[in-house]
Amino acid sequence: MAAFYAVVAALILTGTLGVWVALVLLALPRFAQVMGIYNRERPDEPPPNYPIWPLWYVSAAFYFNKRAGSCSCSADHQPLPAVYLR
Repeated sequence: MAAFYAVVAALILTGTLGVWVALVLLALPRFAQVMGIYNRERPDEPPPNYPIWPLWYVSAAFYFNKRAGSCSCSADHQPLPAVYLR
């Protein structure tokens, strides 16, 4: 997940993506939260009412991906700078 930010930064710096894609930085708090989950050991038994027990870390990854993806999609709908419209 950390590579996601590195790739986005590289694509912005090379001009492949517009600066609006930097909106994905709004997902950094959720990234920190998910990394906190990843740094803890998996429980021995499922918590009460946890429907997808064998996939303990996957739900946290989707939790981050939902925020990062929505920020990325929001960036896609921003107007292009005039330099791209020539």
